[in-house]
Amino acid sequence: MTAYRLLKRLASVAVVAASIAFLIFALRSSWGDIAKLASDPHLILLAIGLSLVYGLLLFILFASWFYTLRQNSPARVSARAGAYVYAVSNIAKYLPGNVFHFAGRQILGARLGWSHAAIVRATLLEIAAIVIVVSLIILVVGLSSGGDAFARMLFGDTSPLGRYWRNAAIALLIAGAFAFALLCRLQLPKRLFGVSAKAILVVLCLVTMFFVLYALLAIVFVHGLPTAISAPPWPTLVIAYLLAWLAGFVVPGAPGGLGVRESVLLLLLSANVPDSQALALALGLGMRFVSTLGDALCAGLAYLLGRGPSATLAAVSG
Repeated sequence: MTAYRLLKRLASVAVVAASIAFLIFALRSSWGDIAKLASDPHLILLAIGLSLVYGLLLFILFASWFYTLRQNSPARVSARAGAYVYAVSNIAKYLPGNVFHFAGRQILGARLGWSHAAIVRATLLEIAAIVIVVSLIILVVGLSSGGDAFARMLFGDTSPLGRYWRNAAIALLIAGAFAFALLCRLQLPKRLFGVSAKAILVVLCLVTMFFVLYALLAIVFVHGLPTAISAPPWPTLVIAYLLAWLAGFVVPGAPGGLGVRESVLLLLLSANVPDSQALALALGLGMRFVSTLGDALCAGLAYLLGRGPSATLAAVSG
């Protein structure tokens, strides 16, 4: 192992360990409130219902990955087999490392005769699309609040800073549009991902649909909390939640973003949000339950739909 890889791994472990320690400290100080929420039957039923919806929404994210895979694969790839590989391997993101679900797609897809290059291209485009789309949603929601949500979250209630954030968001959106046009002009989408610019737009639209609906689930969950925990304005909630989700997605080492996502949410909601600690813990842990159960339900449904592919994999591995 090179010194760079060792330092990178140590940094990842340190970030995850610090996040989990911070989360444990917050849980200890708010354990009574969290225990009450966990025993609330209405909140439990709401979380289970949202997990069912989330499990179905994952098939939208699968469609964005499958769309690219099918265009790059020389062999015919069925939707049932694709859903099976995507959803079943998705469970591996809860292993330490936060990357094993990507490796699982390679292994399961190769056993079905898919091209390694096609799977890699589909996965890389999915990762890029997720980062771009989540960032764009955050910028657009920030613009809808006049930039005040950014300023309130990071610096307190300061309207001049909100104006600066709004101008910066507009500049980033314009720069992003020009950059995308330039990339298409240079035909980089075809070279990097093996698909046309039109296909890139289809993938971006599907990923946008997923995250808009996912953010809506978080809003519904917060408004289902007891009235003692006041909900912040929806732009603040969406920006904080998606920033925390993105942090958990990009930080390597954290299984499914565990610890990182909840800790970032605590930090972001701590400014000018009443009952911020109780709200952040309830939202972070509640949506963790929703997404984990939803991942399991999606994998179970994909397994039932893809019993043919699963039998093929068993025969190949045997």
